[in-house]
Amino acid sequence: MLTFTQGLPDLPHAKTPQQAAENGVSFLGKVQLPSGQWASECGGPLFMLSCVVIAWYVTNTPIPPEYAVEIKRYLFGRQHPEEGGWGWHVEARSSNLGTALNYVLLRILGASKDDPRMVRARKFLHSLGGAVYGPSMSKFWLSVLGVMEWDCVSPFLPEVWYAL
Repeated sequence: MLTFTQGLPDLPHAKTPQQAAENGVSFLGKVQLPSGQWASECGGPLFMLSCVVIAWYVTNTPIPPEYAVEIKRYLFGRQHPEEGGWGWHVEARSSNLGTALNYVLLRILGASKDDPRMVRARKFLHSLGGAVYGPSMSKFWLSVLGVMEWDCVSPFLPEVWYAL
């Protein structure tokens, strides 16, 4: 039998729900990073990272160079191989929202507009008519950034904000 050493904590087998809960708390405490977070990938939605980086950018929050390198590596690794854009999530076909926000994110982080991957993404976005034809979420963040007029953003119902 093949086993992998992962350095996970060795915990006693739980015999009661209380012991299971205590094991869960103990486990999470032992794998928590010194910064207070837990390392993991949220490989689903591809638009959330762009929202964070745009917020950092407009608030003049320094983006550590090593973060920029790894974010670019991550996004280029998830670029749709045929269409050249990005979708709502890692397994989706390219979309206007994913492509517009991730294109802008990569430019903020220093990707050249002449990089062949960026040229492909831009070509795909243009084939959809450009970011102006994207959903309100992308228009909102592009307006926050100052690259799109607020008039382009359709108002959100109060129920949408409540759900967020």
